[in-house]
Formats: sequence, structure tokens, C-alpha cells
Amino acid sequence: DEIPTLSPEHRAERMSSIFESKWPKSNERSKHPVRITLLRCFWKELAFNAFLAIIRLCVMFVGPVLIQSFVDFTSGKRSSEYEGYYLVLILLVSKFIEVLATHHLNFQAQKLGTLLRSTLIPSLYKKGLMLSFSARQDHGIGTIVNYMAVDTQQLSDMMLQFNAVWIMPFQVAIGMFLLYNCLGASSVTAFLGLLGVFVFAVIGTRRNNHFQYNVMRNRDSRMKAVNEMLNYMRVIKFQAWEEHFSQRIMGFRETEYGWLSKLMFTICGTIVVMWSTPLLVSTITFGTAILLGVQLDAATVFTTTTVFKILQEPIRTFPQSMISLSQAFISLERLDRFMLSRELLGDSVEREEGCGGKTAVEIIDGTFSWDDDNMQQDLKNVNLEIKKGELTAIVGTVGSGKSSLLASILGEMRKISGKV
Repeated sequence: DEIPTLSPEHRAERMSSIFESKWPKSNERSKHPVRITLLRCFWKELAFNAFLAIIRLCVMFVGPVLIQSFVDFTSGKRSSEYEGYYLVLILLVSKFIEVLATHHLNFQAQKLGTLLRSTLIPSLYKKGLMLSFSARQDHGIGTIVNYMAVDTQQLSDMMLQFNAVWIMPFQVAIGMFLLYNCLGASSVTAFLGLLGVFVFAVIGTRRNNHFQYNVMRNRDSRMKAVNEMLNYMRVIKFQAWEEHFSQRIMGFRETEYGWLSKLMFTICGTIVVMWSTPLLVSTITFGTAILLGVQLDAATVFTTTTVFKILQEPIRTFPQSMISLSQAFISLERLDRFMLSRELLGDSVEREEGCGGKTAVEIIDGTFSWDDDNMQQDLKNVNLEIKKGELTAIVGTVGSGKSSLLASILGEMRKISGKV
């Protein structure tokens, strides 16, 4: 009772209905419908986050730009007696705006990630209820659970890293411009060092992408095997097959663990390189400046070290952002494949009110198939009438079609001809 109620526009029912209304029409023939629909649903939130990121970027470099003016003021070079107040006021306002934009950006990104999850999960659940029989063979219960739990969470987490990917080049470009003004040709060393690091990050991201894809694929296989074992536990215990199925699941676990280990070691190596980069690049840059005879006065050193400190953030967050982005694209591809799977046809079963007051279920010359593509007839020439109030039993040997008959009544088999 003490938990405040959720805002009506953020409820899962409303978000799911918006997602369905923005889904590409059949004539659009989109290959990536999930990402297009998400962009249509959340483009305003994404644009607002981008605006906050740009505001933060604009005020971030005010401090380094003002350092020369502060040094000149403290050394007695003053344009007016109130110059110190102006400088402190400008710095205070810029830092206030930077902190405000940073916190709002993080909050809005987390909020957007949560809205994204609450939009996708109901839509994925509804899709799972409408899958045709052939589609169910490709997307088992364990796989659908992974779609709803793992893939949606990765898309949610990506929102925190998304802005860091596209804004990083601008941040580095401004930093390099300030370094060039301070150190001249020595800044080329810093540029080459950063360029080498980014090339390393891109190569590492492609490798991580491959590892992540294999992790998700093996995780789906493991979940499918676990679900099959739980569904048929009585048969497994009766036949004493526990050891065989245990080894099978452990095999899936070991394969998944192998790919996960490769992914973690690669991420670890990338992070170590990125966190070491600011120290190495600044050391090499200052060494080059000394060799070229650049005068390193207080203003130059303070400005350069401040710029390097600001550049630490994009350098350190860039690999994690690229990893998160690549994982999100893998999840989007998986969700696209799932959401484009074939569905049960809604017109297989006709539902009529009343029906003369006597008939509950009726099949007239029904022919049905489990396969969506070929014309193999699993049930044919079915005629059935069940009256209201009757207790009807379907009796037959294993494989004679009892479950298929019930599935045809529910509309879970493809109707080739006839009427239900």
C-alpha cells in the first residue's frame, strides 16, 4: 500500500498497445521490425536524451578553456577588477549545468530502458501464444523465456551506454583541438595513440560480438534441454535415464561456459588496455612536447592535464559502450526473427453465438495439417458434432490423432479445408 501507483502512460498495457499500433504494416516489408517499432515509440525520449548529452558536452570543456584566464588573473594580468568574479561565476554555472545534465541524462536513460522492457515483454508473451506449430519447433519455451528475460534486459542496459557511442567522437575532437592549441605538433602523438586504442576497441568489439552470439545460442540449447527433461521427468525416472540426460545438459553447460570464458577474458583485456591508455598517452605526449622544445608553463600543463582527465571518460566507457551496443544488436536480431515467425490463422475456427442452442462444437469435412508449408494431411475428412451438455470422450491408441483433433478444434493446426 505504501508503494506509489505507476503513472498511467507508463503502464505495460498502454506501452504494449502503442508498440502494436506502431508495428510496420505488411506493405512496408521491413527486415528489422522490432528496432523500427521501438524508434517510432521512443524517438522523442531518444531525442531528449541526445539534447541533454549535447548540453553536457558543451559545458564540459568550459573549465579547461578558463584555466589560462585564471592563471593570468592570479599573476596580475587583469582586464578589470571584477574579472575574478566573472570567471568564478562562469565556472560555477557551467559545472551546475553539467551536473544537472549528467544526472538527468542517467535518469532518463534508466527510465527509457525500463519502459523499453515493459513494452517488449507483453508483446513477446502475446506472440508466444500465437505461434504456429512449425514456429514452436524453432522457438521453445526456454528460448522464449530468454527473449523475455535476457534479450530485453540487454536492450534496457544499452540505453545507459547508447549516447556514449555517438558523442565520443565529438568529445575527442574538442579535446584534441584544445591539446593542439596548447602543445602544437605534440598533440599528433596523442591523436595517434587514441587512434590506435580505438582500432583495438573496434577489433575487440567484433570479436566480442562473435563470442556473445555463441553464448546466446548455447544458452537457448541448454534451456531447451532443461525444459524437455522437466517435461518428461516421469519417463526419464522410469527408464533410469538420469545419467544420460545429466551428461547431455552438462555438455551444453560446458560449451556455454567455454564461450562465456572467452567473452569475459576478452572484455577484461579490453578494459585493462582502456584504463591504461590515459596514463600512457599523456606520458608520451608530454615526452614529445619536451623533445620538440614546447614551453610547458603552468597554464599549458594545467590545461593539458585537465583535457586528458576529461578524455579519460570516453576512452574508458567506449569499449563497454561498444560491447553493450553489439549485444543489443544481437538481441534485436533474435527478437526480429521471433516476432516475424508464423502465427496461427485467426479464421481457422469460426465462433458463433447461440448456434441454434444445441451445438457446442462442430467440424464439417475438416482437413488439417501440422506443417505450415506443405500440404501433408495429418487429419482428413473429419466430421464431428458435440451437443451442449454432452460428455464426450476421445479414445484411441498412441499416435492415432487424439491431441491433433483437440488442436484442430482450438485452431492450433493449419486448416486446409472444411469448417470448424
